[in-house]
Amino acid sequence: MLLPAGPDCVSGVNAAPSRNRIARINGGPMRNKSILIQNYHPPATTALVRDFKKIGFEVLSPDSDWGRFNWYAPNDGIGSALISESEYFSRPPGYVLITCKPAEESLKRVAREHGDLMILNVAQQYQVYEDGIADVMICPDTETFKNYPHYVEHKLLYFVQPHISDITPKDHASSYAKKSISSFVSTPHVWPIASEVFAAFARLYPHHYVNYGLEAPGGYVDHATANRIMVENFFTAQFKDHEAYGLACLESMMLGTPIVTLKRFIEGKTLGEFFLMPDNSIIADTVEEAVEKLLSISFEDYLRLSENGKARAYEMTSDERTVEVLKRVLG
Repeated sequence: MLLPAGPDCVSGVNAAPSRNRIARINGGPMRNKSILIQNYHPPATTALVRDFKKIGFEVLSPDSDWGRFNWYAPNDGIGSALISESEYFSRPPGYVLITCKPAEESLKRVAREHGDLMILNVAQQYQVYEDGIADVMICPDTETFKNYPHYVEHKLLYFVQPHISDITPKDHASSYAKKSISSFVSTPHVWPIASEVFAAFARLYPHHYVNYGLEAPGGYVDHATANRIMVENFFTAQFKDHEAYGLACLESMMLGTPIVTLKRFIEGKTLGEFFLMPDNSIIADTVEEAVEKLLSISFEDYLRLSENGKARAYEMTSDERTVEVLKRVLG
């Protein structure tokens, strides 16, 4: 079963393109089935590397900034094979994944010089890309997906399954007893509405609450530490305005820790349309209502939210709903 698609799409992929277009997208007889991926967010990038490998791609990443990238993060440990600039340019053309906005121009230059087809990963909000940037677009943000130009021939609503660290399974009784809650939002000043709600929640919630992230009160924590905090917590709070997809929410759900959020933060977005439901999360109209529900929930209802959230996160990001979408066009 493929992911739901926009009104101009069929089974997650737009109506069938021309025969010439299919030949070009599928690479033709001379195109190498490899893809260059630059790390932009380790858990998400690791997951993308995993999924492209599953459809038979050789996944490569730059071994340094090659003197070309205006934004670069090390690619060690994401599962791809590191390659030098000279090695890459000696290979036949393949594909390049345009990951995040800061690396966009650098990756486009590499792709055009090397003759690669480009795949656009629209994973962040308020990113504007000019027409004709890519041959394929993959996107977990329903708002962006629906508003992207209708003539894009391959437009895939693709929910990558987050990479989870190897940590101790959740102890529900301990989490319920301690009542600790965390958020995972970097640079809170960028999210003015969220910052107000964080402050209001911190004033009203009588138990331990902290927001982790760059410039956040709890400070930056690495992925494994974030997952450990999530699994120990009572709930993860999602109060970030304009959070389209929410990898932190999905990771928390996969670890068995439910989400508490406000309707205005998830309505019309991927989280609200596909992941966060009344049977797996606390969804309130106000901060006061959210706190009241948190303080009154029974252990049995807590277990139910945990189990339903975990099942939903895995179901919506399973191979048949994600990797199969990529296979349809690139496999």
